[in-house]
Amino acid sequence: MPKLFITHGGLNSIIEAVKFGVPLLLFPFFGDQYNNAEAMAARGVAKVLDIRSKTLEKELAEALNEIFANYSMYKQKTEELSNKLNSIDVAKEFLDAFRQLRKTL
Repeated sequence: MPKLFITHGGLNSIIEAVKFGVPLLLFPFFGDQYNNAEAMAARGVAKVLDIRSKTLEKELAEALNEIFANYSMYKQKTEELSNKLNSIDVAKEFLDAFRQLRKTL
């Protein structure tokens, strides 16, 4: 199992990492990736860096040091979010929402 997932912050990547309880290092650069990254950082499961930063190399080293110095905290928060994600019956939730929508049509 990987210790850290480094990605752009697309929703599929985030869901995969969280599902398996893997903390994230995110480099958003387009569209919803910025909001996704900020949401994960706010939950304490990710660090976010700006790929265009002139001091990216230094910031990357600092972020990696921060994550691994506090790895148990990042891992715990990611596992808590994973438990929430894994407890959702997606098919049931979708069908319930679809049935509600159909009643309004």
